[in-house]
Amino acid sequence: MKPPTEAVAIAQRALRLPVGAASPLWLLYAGAAGAGLAYWWMTRWAKPANLEALMGAGKAAAETAVEAAAPASEAVVAAAETAQQTLETTVETALEAAPEPEPPPPEEAALTEALSLTPPAEEPASRPKASAPRRPRAPASAPRRD
Repeated sequence: MKPPTEAVAIAQRALRLPVGAASPLWLLYAGAAGAGLAYWWMTRWAKPANLEALMGAGKAAAETAVEAAAPASEAVVAAAETAQQTLETTVETALEAAPEPEPPPPEEAALTEALSLTPPAEEPASRPKASAPRRPRAPASAPRRD
């Protein structure tokens, strides 16, 4: 490694180099300017700046498309309403044509009645509460304090 005085001399010599057309910093400047210009172009091109967009031709085309689709949407709504009415009448006809349910046989009725009369099963008794922990007793041979 070079002594510090020699490193300082090299740094001073680099600062005294003539800066001009041969400077490597021009490449950095050109890169930054190009990036800035690209950003500016991107923000300008993202805005509607053509004549059709300014005059509202796209809005007229959208309104025309909506008007053209209106009869088709009305037909779809009418078809949905017709399908709903048909479904309702079919369900009503099926319910009217369905036979009445037969009463259960007498044995089954008696069993159902017997099961409904039995009281619900009782829950098992709850656990007894734990008593407070006991203090250990002193052995009988230990002297008593009075």
